[in-house]
Amino acid sequence: MKTFYAFVLIAFLGLVILGCSESTDQLVAPVDKASTVSLEKGPVINFASANTYCFVEGKNAIGSFSARLYSDGSSDGEFEFNNHAMDPTLGNKWHGQVMFLKVYDGNTAVIGGIETGQYGFIGTYDVWIVVDNGEGANAPPDVRSTCIYWTDTLEDAERVWNLPPEQIITEMAKLWGSNEDEIMISIEMGNIQVR
Repeated sequence: MKTFYAFVLIAFLGLVILGCSESTDQLVAPVDKASTVSLEKGPVINFASANTYCFVEGKNAIGSFSARLYSDGSSDGEFEFNNHAMDPTLGNKWHGQVMFLKVYDGNTAVIGGIETGQYGFIGTYDVWIVVDNGEGANAPPDVRSTCIYWTDTLEDAERVWNLPPEQIITEMAKLWGSNEDEIMISIEMGNIQVR
């Protein structure tokens, strides 16, 4: 039995020595993806991210996204929404890739993308708005649009993506038959960050 423990100890020390035998002149630290530099796209100049929970028509609406705008003008990221206030036959859950991000006044973001998940309307384009009202107990709640602007064509998506937030709210209200003052809602839990 002592031979077995001696063998295990020697094997362990051998692995430690082999694992530590390579030297490195630099330390590796965790990287904040929001501040990374893409060799092709350049540095990130704006980002927006959120994990939100709110009530729409008495039902929960959950949303999560991460969006980045690079110095070359391109955007990327991912989004996932699950809105129980929507008719499930219309697709109340969807996932996609961010294609557009524009920040207004340092705290309001317009985000757009294409649905790509195994649910929802794959290949359709979405746009939504979020407002970061700051951090801390005294800050008012962050705000997000209760719905998305949704279209089948990239041409229409790009038209709406490039409108100012107030006009996008008007487009959303027309699309969904809502009043404009019902489009933006405070989140109940979670956080929105726009930089």
